Amino acid sequence: MGTENSHVRAHGKRLSANWSKIGILVLALQTAIGLFVADGSFRDEIRSIIEKDTVDPQRSRWLDLIPSHGQPVDRSKYSVSHVVIANSQRSGTDWLPFFSKLNLMQNGQQLLNLGFSVSVSRVDVA
Repeated sequence: MGTENSHVRAHGKRLSANWSKIGILVLALQTAIGLFVADGSFRDEIRSIIEKDTVDPQRSRWLDLIPSHGQPVDRSKYSVSHVVIANSQRSGTDWLPFFSKLNLMQNGQQLLNLGFSVSVSRVDVA
């Protein structure tokens, strides 16, 4: 989880036999983060939607999360958490198929190289 100075956005996905969904989610995450970091115009569009559709105090809190076009993205303030809801009796890291583990590991390393903090968590189906 994040500290009081970090911004946390969580997205969880329950997986059944179709583990390819992890790859799709990781690809979507890479695209979204790349757009967020590199495209100041995109961030300005998000900020204008927030300004139009929210009221204070929520408006200020949301705007604080998203730097405007001219501001750099302080990546140390953001944490990326991969949360997988799984129905598996296996322990350790054996519950995840090899290529899903590889995909998460490579994505995590890319995010770390970009300056984000990263975690992977498993939530068991009750």
